[in-house]
Amino acid sequence: MSYFFIATNGVKQSWVMSPVLLCVYFDDLLIQLSSTGVGCNIGLNFLGALAYADDIVLVAPTTSSMYEMLCVCESFAGGFNIQFYVQKSKCMLVCVCVCVCVCVCVCACVRA
Repeated sequence: MSYFFIATNGVKQSWVMSPVLLCVYFDDLLIQLSSTGVGCNIGLNFLGALAYADDIVLVAPTTSSMYEMLCVCESFAGGFNIQFYVQKSKCMLVCVCVCVCVCVCVCACVRA
């Protein structure tokens, strides 16, 4: 039998089980985000929140959808004493325009 120890808070970054435990921990957040009905879907699959270990990517079709998803994250963080570090967070807007050319081919242009 192993010795007892006191775990204060968090999961060790270099521990081999860290990604698994963090995914279990954040599963409720992913379920809440999926149930909002906003975010991106491919077919019936929700792809609005992708997570691995302590990294989360939110994908939304509109700024209002992203705001709603961020509110869900904020509420989850408050309920579970989690801090999202704004300094490490990034936001990227990808605008896809579909235009019809004279030769009747469809091209997509992406603006960053």
